[in-house]
Amino acid sequence: EQNGYNKEEVGKFIDDVITQTEDIIARVKSQAKEIKELKQIENCVVEGKDIPDEFLIWRNPRIINWIESQPIKLYKNDLSKYFYLSRESLNNVENISVSFNENERKILSDIISCIQGQEDARIEELKKLGQESQRKVCDAIISNFKADNIKLNIISRVYEEYEEFQLDIVAAIKLKNKSFFILSSVPLFKRMYQSNPEQISKLLNELVKQKICPENIKNKIVEDEKIAFAITRG
Repeated sequence: EQNGYNKEEVGKFIDDVITQTEDIIARVKSQAKEIKELKQIENCVVEGKDIPDEFLIWRNPRIINWIESQPIKLYKNDLSKYFYLSRESLNNVENISVSFNENERKILSDIISCIQGQEDARIEELKKLGQESQRKVCDAIISNFKADNIKLNIISRVYEEYEEFQLDIVAAIKLKNKSFFILSSVPLFKRMYQSNPEQISKLLNELVKQKICPENIKNKIVEDEKIAFAITRG
Protein backbone atom coordinates (compact mmCIF):
# COMPACT_ATOMS: atom_id res chain seq x y z
CA GLU A 1 0.00 0.00 0.00
CA GLN A 2 2.93 2.33 0.61
CA ASN A 3 3.93 1.68 -3.00
CA GLY A 4 0.52 2.77 -4.29
CA TYR A 5 -0.97 -0.74 -4.46
CA ASN A 6 -3.80 -2.22 -2.43
CA LYS A 7 -3.16 -5.92 -1.86
CA GLU A 8 -6.86 -6.81 -1.99
CA GLU A 9 -7.28 -4.98 -5.29
CA VAL A 10 -4.15 -6.61 -6.75
CA GLY A 11 -5.38 -10.03 -5.66
CA LYS A 12 -8.81 -9.42 -7.18
CA PHE A 13 -7.21 -8.17 -10.43
CA ILE A 14 -5.12 -11.35 -10.68
CA ASP A 15 -8.14 -13.56 -9.94
CA ASP A 16 -10.19 -11.76 -12.60
CA VAL A 17 -7.47 -12.10 -15.25
CA ILE A 18 -6.99 -15.80 -14.52
CA THR A 19 -10.74 -16.50 -14.45
CA GLN A 20 -11.48 -14.62 -17.68
CA THR A 21 -8.54 -16.15 -19.54
CA GLU A 22 -9.30 -19.70 -18.38
CA ASP A 23 -12.94 -19.23 -19.34
CA ILE A 24 -12.07 -17.93 -22.80
CA ILE A 25 -9.65 -20.79 -23.47
CA ALA A 26 -12.14 -23.41 -22.21
CA ARG A 27 -14.85 -22.07 -24.51
CA VAL A 28 -12.63 -21.92 -27.57
CA LYS A 29 -11.44 -25.50 -27.04
CA SER A 30 -14.97 -26.83 -26.81
CA GLN A 31 -16.98 -24.60 -29.13
CA ALA A 32 -15.08 -22.57 -31.70
CA LYS A 33 -12.12 -22.43 -34.06
CA GLU A 34 -11.44 -18.79 -33.24
CA ILE A 35 -11.25 -17.00 -29.91
CA LYS A 36 -14.12 -14.62 -30.61
CA GLU A 37 -13.63 -12.56 -27.46
CA LEU A 38 -9.95 -11.95 -28.21
CA LYS A 39 -10.86 -11.06 -31.79
CA GLN A 40 -13.38 -8.51 -30.53
CA ILE A 41 -10.81 -6.98 -28.15
CA GLU A 42 -8.09 -6.87 -30.82
CA ASN A 43 -10.43 -5.22 -33.33
CA CYS A 44 -11.30 -2.53 -30.77
CA VAL A 45 -7.62 -1.81 -30.13
CA VAL A 46 -6.70 -1.73 -33.83
CA GLU A 47 -9.64 0.54 -34.68
CA GLY A 48 -9.00 2.84 -31.71
CA LYS A 49 -12.33 2.03 -30.07
CA ASP A 50 -13.04 1.57 -26.37
CA ILE A 51 -12.85 -2.00 -25.12
CA PRO A 52 -16.38 -3.09 -24.05
CA ASP A 53 -17.26 -3.02 -20.36
CA GLU A 54 -17.55 -6.80 -20.31
CA PHE A 55 -13.78 -6.91 -20.93
CA LEU A 56 -12.97 -4.08 -18.52
CA ILE A 57 -10.06 -6.00 -16.97
CA TRP A 58 -8.32 -5.92 -20.38
CA ARG A 59 -8.20 -2.10 -20.43
CA ASN A 60 -4.60 -2.14 -19.31
CA PRO A 61 -1.69 -0.42 -21.12
CA ARG A 62 0.50 -3.54 -20.95
CA ILE A 63 -2.26 -5.76 -22.37
CA ILE A 64 -3.04 -3.23 -25.12
CA ASN A 65 0.66 -3.05 -26.07
CA TRP A 66 0.73 -6.85 -26.18
CA ILE A 67 -2.30 -6.95 -28.49
CA GLU A 68 -0.70 -4.38 -30.81
CA SER A 69 2.62 -6.24 -31.06
CA GLN A 70 3.54 -8.99 -33.50
CA PRO A 71 2.29 -11.59 -34.18
CA ILE A 72 -1.24 -10.32 -34.72
CA LYS A 73 -4.56 -12.20 -35.04
CA LEU A 74 -3.76 -14.48 -32.12
CA TYR A 75 -7.47 -15.23 -31.89
CA LYS A 76 -7.03 -17.67 -34.78
CA ASN A 77 -4.72 -19.89 -32.73
CA ASP A 78 -5.17 -22.32 -29.87
CA LEU A 79 -3.39 -20.56 -27.03
CA SER A 80 -4.13 -23.13 -24.35
CA LYS A 81 -0.63 -24.64 -24.47
CA TYR A 82 0.80 -21.20 -23.65
CA PHE A 83 -1.43 -20.63 -20.65
CA TYR A 84 1.00 -21.20 -17.83
CA LEU A 85 0.40 -18.07 -15.70
CA SER A 86 -0.35 -18.68 -12.05
CA ARG A 87 -1.08 -16.60 -8.99
CA GLU A 88 2.55 -17.05 -7.93
CA SER A 89 4.06 -15.71 -11.18
CA LEU A 90 1.64 -12.81 -11.41
CA ASN A 91 2.30 -11.88 -7.81
CA ASN A 92 6.09 -12.08 -8.20
CA VAL A 93 6.71 -8.38 -8.93
CA GLU A 94 4.52 -7.29 -6.04
CA ASN A 95 5.97 -9.81 -3.58
CA ILE A 96 9.59 -8.86 -4.24
CA SER A 97 9.07 -5.45 -2.59
CA VAL A 98 7.08 -6.65 0.43
CA SER A 99 10.12 -6.49 2.72
CA PHE A 100 11.18 -3.02 1.53
CA ASN A 101 11.50 -0.16 3.98
CA GLU A 102 9.97 3.24 3.24
CA ASN A 103 13.04 4.64 1.46
CA GLU A 104 13.44 1.54 -0.71
CA ARG A 105 9.77 1.64 -1.70
CA LYS A 106 9.96 5.33 -2.57
CA ILE A 107 13.06 4.91 -4.72
CA LEU A 108 11.54 1.94 -6.58
CA SER A 109 8.26 3.81 -7.08
CA ASP A 110 10.12 6.87 -8.40
CA ILE A 111 12.14 4.71 -10.78
CA ILE A 112 9.04 2.91 -12.11
CA SER A 113 7.29 6.25 -12.72
CA CYS A 114 10.43 7.90 -14.09
CA ILE A 115 9.93 9.98 -17.24
CA GLN A 116 12.52 10.54 -19.94
CA GLY A 117 15.31 12.83 -18.78
CA GLN A 118 15.05 11.85 -15.10
CA GLU A 119 16.98 8.58 -15.36
CA ASP A 120 20.37 9.80 -14.15
CA ALA A 121 18.81 11.64 -11.18
CA ARG A 122 16.90 8.51 -10.14
CA ILE A 123 20.02 6.33 -10.32
CA GLU A 124 21.96 8.87 -8.27
CA GLU A 125 19.21 8.70 -5.62
CA LEU A 126 19.48 4.91 -5.67
CA LYS A 127 23.25 5.09 -5.15
CA LYS A 128 22.72 7.06 -1.94
CA LEU A 129 21.08 4.03 -0.29
CA GLY A 130 23.07 1.45 1.64
CA GLN A 131 24.61 -1.45 -0.29
CA GLU A 132 21.97 -3.97 0.77
CA SER A 133 19.14 -1.57 -0.11
CA GLN A 134 20.69 -0.93 -3.52
CA ARG A 135 20.87 -4.67 -4.15
CA LYS A 136 17.22 -5.17 -3.20
CA VAL A 137 16.03 -2.30 -5.38
CA CYS A 138 18.14 -3.48 -8.32
CA ASP A 139 16.58 -6.95 -8.03
CA ALA A 140 13.14 -5.32 -8.09
CA ILE A 141 14.08 -3.14 -11.07
CA ILE A 142 15.10 -6.20 -13.09
CA SER A 143 11.89 -8.03 -12.14
CA ASN A 144 9.85 -5.01 -13.23
CA PHE A 145 11.86 -4.83 -16.46
CA LYS A 146 10.93 -8.44 -17.19
CA ALA A 147 7.29 -7.52 -16.55
CA ASP A 148 7.57 -4.50 -18.90
CA ASN A 149 6.98 -2.04 -16.05
CA ILE A 150 10.44 -0.52 -16.52
CA LYS A 151 12.01 0.42 -19.85
CA LEU A 152 15.47 0.18 -21.33
CA ASN A 153 16.29 3.80 -20.47
CA ILE A 154 16.48 2.80 -16.79
CA ILE A 155 17.95 -0.66 -17.31
CA SER A 156 20.81 0.74 -19.41
CA ARG A 157 21.75 3.01 -16.49
CA VAL A 158 21.59 0.14 -14.00
CA TYR A 159 23.73 -1.98 -16.34
CA GLU A 160 26.31 0.80 -16.51
CA GLU A 161 26.43 1.48 -12.76
CA TYR A 162 26.09 -2.04 -11.32
CA GLU A 163 28.47 -4.55 -12.86
CA GLU A 164 27.26 -7.31 -10.54
CA PHE A 165 23.82 -7.15 -12.17
CA GLN A 166 24.96 -7.17 -15.80
CA LEU A 167 24.47 -10.90 -16.32
CA ASP A 168 20.94 -10.70 -14.86
CA ILE A 169 20.10 -7.81 -17.16
CA VAL A 170 21.45 -9.67 -20.20
CA ALA A 171 19.29 -12.68 -19.25
CA ALA A 172 16.24 -10.42 -18.99
CA ILE A 173 16.93 -8.83 -22.40
CA LYS A 174 17.05 -12.31 -23.96
CA LEU A 175 13.39 -12.70 -22.99
CA LYS A 176 12.31 -9.72 -25.10
CA ASN A 177 10.73 -10.13 -28.53
CA LYS A 178 11.72 -8.57 -31.84
CA SER A 179 9.64 -5.43 -31.30
CA PHE A 180 11.98 -4.48 -28.43
CA PHE A 181 14.98 -4.00 -30.73
CA ILE A 182 14.10 -0.84 -32.62
CA LEU A 183 15.95 2.25 -33.76
CA SER A 184 15.14 4.26 -30.64
CA SER A 185 16.83 1.59 -28.50
CA VAL A 186 20.20 2.04 -30.25
CA PRO A 187 21.54 4.91 -28.07
CA LEU A 188 20.65 2.97 -24.91
CA PHE A 189 22.34 -0.20 -26.13
CA LYS A 190 25.36 1.90 -27.12
CA ARG A 191 25.62 3.01 -23.51
CA MET A 192 25.60 -0.61 -22.39
CA TYR A 193 28.09 -1.56 -25.10
CA GLN A 194 30.50 1.10 -23.89
CA SER A 195 30.30 -0.37 -20.40
CA ASN A 196 30.94 -3.98 -21.47
CA PRO A 197 31.65 -4.36 -25.22
CA GLU A 198 32.40 -8.09 -25.10
CA GLN A 199 29.24 -9.02 -23.23
CA ILE A 200 26.89 -6.86 -25.31
CA SER A 201 28.50 -8.00 -28.59
CA LYS A 202 27.95 -11.62 -27.57
CA LEU A 203 24.34 -10.87 -26.62
CA LEU A 204 23.57 -9.09 -29.89
CA ASN A 205 25.23 -11.79 -32.01
CA GLU A 206 23.12 -14.41 -30.28
CA LEU A 207 19.91 -12.44 -30.78
CA VAL A 208 20.72 -11.81 -34.45
CA LYS A 209 21.18 -15.55 -35.01
CA GLN A 210 17.81 -16.14 -33.38
CA LYS A 211 16.29 -13.49 -35.68
CA ILE A 212 15.15 -11.48 -32.66
CA CYS A 213 17.44 -8.47 -33.12
CA PRO A 214 17.69 -7.13 -36.69
CA GLU A 215 21.26 -7.12 -37.96
CA ASN A 216 21.09 -3.45 -38.96
CA ILE A 217 20.24 -2.53 -35.36
CA LYS A 218 23.16 -4.58 -34.08
CA ASN A 219 25.50 -2.91 -36.57
CA LYS A 220 24.38 0.56 -35.51
CA ILE A 221 25.18 -0.32 -31.91
CA VAL A 222 28.49 -2.10 -32.45
CA GLU A 223 30.07 -0.85 -35.67
CA ASP A 224 29.37 2.84 -35.04
CA GLU A 225 31.05 2.54 -31.66
CA LYS A 226 34.13 0.91 -33.20
CA ILE A 227 34.41 3.75 -35.72
CA ALA A 228 34.03 6.38 -33.01
CA PHE A 229 36.67 4.65 -30.89
CA ALA A 230 39.11 4.50 -33.83
CA ILE A 231 38.60 8.19 -34.62
CA THR A 232 39.12 9.13 -30.98
CA ARG A 233 42.38 7.17 -30.78
CA GLY A 234 43.58 8.54 -34.13
